[in-house]
Amino acid sequence: MIRTTALILFSFCYTAVQAQMFPARQYTTADELTNSNVYDICHDEKGYLWFATERGLSRFDGYKFTNYLFKEGLDGAMVYSLANDARSNMYAATKQDGVYKLNGNFHQALNGDADMANEQTVITGNLLYSLDDRDHITTYHLKKKVKGKQIISRKEAIPTGMALGNGDTVFIATEAGIYFSVKGEKARPYAAAGIACHSVFVREGRLYAGSTGVIYRLSGRKVTAIAELQTPVPIKRLLVDSEGYIWCATFPNNHLFRISDRETWNVSASLGITGTSINKIFEDHEGNVWIATYGKGVFCMHHRYCTNYTRFDGLSIEYVTSVKATDDGLLIGTYDGLFTLNANGLQSHKSFNGELEYIRTLWEQDDTYFVTVSGIQ
Repeated sequence: MIRTTALILFSFCYTAVQAQMFPARQYTTADELTNSNVYDICHDEKGYLWFATERGLSRFDGYKFTNYLFKEGLDGAMVYSLANDARSNMYAATKQDGVYKLNGNFHQALNGDADMANEQTVITGNLLYSLDDRDHITTYHLKKKVKGKQIISRKEAIPTGMALGNGDTVFIATEAGIYFSVKGEKARPYAAAGIACHSVFVREGRLYAGSTGVIYRLSGRKVTAIAELQTPVPIKRLLVDSEGYIWCATFPNNHLFRISDRETWNVSASLGITGTSINKIFEDHEGNVWIATYGKGVFCMHHRYCTNYTRFDGLSIEYVTSVKATDDGLLIGTYDGLFTLNANGLQSHKSFNGELEYIRTLWEQDDTYFVTVSGIQ
């Protein structure tokens, strides 16, 4: 049997690739996360990630967790929310056991009281806003360490979420639309009157609201529906990431979705966490999206622009020998055959049926792609 090397020429037309799934890493108590019931996520001034849990805090440096509880200054074990002030100081808010400021360890900044639920917190100036979901929002003065005003209660409009806007403005999602408060003053209607809003998010000065199965973008007082789920359920958590993808979690049926212009991806189904409560969706400084869950720890959707392709995706030969990128797609050489990757997925291109086609090299010249093949009889 004589082995020869063949040179095959290909000309392909590609369209853009839209990868749906990307790698994810789950962190739980098995990875030394202090508790798998995670409520909130935040960066500190040094860039560390902090996770608020049912049993204290965990700080993540990219490799390992360092846990903070009683001996590190936290008197309340259940940390509900985290917030940064304008000077990048980080505060941990517990369930009715006060608020603690990070300064090496934690030191109590505010005493707790019956109104301090801290299911969400934001800080503007010296004021901390504390949400008791579906009941009220109360302010507290961090410097004076006193309670301020109850800026909204369910008697006026049922509050469901908060987000920090520009300056001293805090936007509030309510079941009667979006409200706002400036410097701790009484909340007033802003936009989306009559639309039940269950979440609110601000990115680069642009305001978004999650309603019942619909996501709205607010430009000034103009309200535009930009995405819709198939099932009309309350959108309780909302994030628009740096690439413009919409991430939203529903309640009470507990599904997490990522929405683009082309598709809606059920992230919960891909991660195997359908029915798990999503407490926070957070994008870190590197563009990774973190998912805080109740009972399943946290998930990091890392390398979000990479996708693993295996035989389950149509790459029947997983021994890859060479890859050639083009303006619009990929040529993939394997131990037995050439594949192309485009918007329709992976396609096999066997030129010698019944023969081993070992793809040695791929290269391009004058808009023509050359493939060197070994193993042909």
